[in-house]
Amino acid sequence: MPASLRPITGWRRAWRLWSVRLSAASAALMSVWTALPVDLRGGLPYANHVAAGLFVAVALSRLIAQEDRA
Repeated sequence: MPASLRPITGWRRAWRLWSVRLSAASAALMSVWTALPVDLRGGLPYANHVAAGLFVAVALSRLIAQEDRA
């Protein structure tokens, strides 16, 4: 396996990282969003801001030290 494709150390505990949790929540929200009827989606304000906020939260969570509870 090339060095650039190796999994991170402790990859089995990656679900504990906030960036992974926020990414999973974002993916779930996107799935729900696409399943909503178009007229209902149009009635929900600030959806673009929520999506952008989640992306920023993922990036910021990678910069914050997280304690290892393994």
